Amino acid sequence: MSAPVHVLLGGSGGIGSALARRLRQSGATVVLGARDPEKLSALAGEIGAEAFTLDATDAAQVEALVKGAAERHGRVDGVANLVGSIDLKPAHAMTVEAFEEVLRLNLHTAFFAVRAAARVMPKNPDPKGGSVVLMSSVAGRYGLANHEAVAAAKAGVEGLVRAAAASYASRGIRVSAVAPFAIASATTFPGEFHSAACRPPLTTRRSSM
Repeated sequence: MSAPVHVLLGGSGGIGSALARRLRQSGATVVLGARDPEKLSALAGEIGAEAFTLDATDAAQVEALVKGAAERHGRVDGVANLVGSIDLKPAHAMTVEAFEEVLRLNLHTAFFAVRAAARVMPKNPDPKGGSVVLMSSVAGRYGLANHEAVAAAKAGVEGLVRAAAASYASRGIRVSAVAPFAIASATTFPGEFHSAACRPPLTTRRSSM
C-alpha cells in the first residue's frame, strides 16, 4: 500500500509543525496549507512536505487544497485543521468584529475542513474513508474567565465533531477533536516562546472524562 496522505491546515504553526514532522518521520506524505509563506516554505524544505499558501477562512481555497492533494496522490487519508486564535476578553469588552474573527478562525475553518474532507475521502481506493481531526480546547467545556469568544467557538467545534462523526461513520470517515489546555506556541505565548524561561507557569486540571 502507498504511504498515507495527510493534509494539514495551519500546518506551519506550533502544533501543526510538530505534527507535520511526526507524520513525515512515520513515512506519510504531508501536504501543508498555511498563510505565512516564509514559515511554510522553511518547514516544507526541512521535512520534505508539499506546501501551499492558504487562507483557511476561504472555503474554496480549503476545498481546492484537499481536492488537489487527492488528484496528485490518488487519495487523502487524513485532514487536520490546526488553524485557530485566542482573544481573551470578557464579552462586554470585545467588539462584534473581534468575536466574529474568533468564530471565523476557529469554527468556520473547522467546518470547511470537514466539508472538504467529506467530499474527497469516500472516493479513496480501498481502504476507503479516512480521518478528520479538529482542534478544540478545554475552554469549550469548562467555564474559564475571559474566554467567552473562544469558548463559543470551541463548543461549536465539539458539536460539529459529534454531528459529523454520526453523518460520515457509514462512509468510513472518523471525525474527532483534541482539546488541550495551553500549548507553548507563538499563538498562546507570543515572542520568544521557545525559551522555557520566557513561558509563564502553567496549571492543568485533570479530568476522568
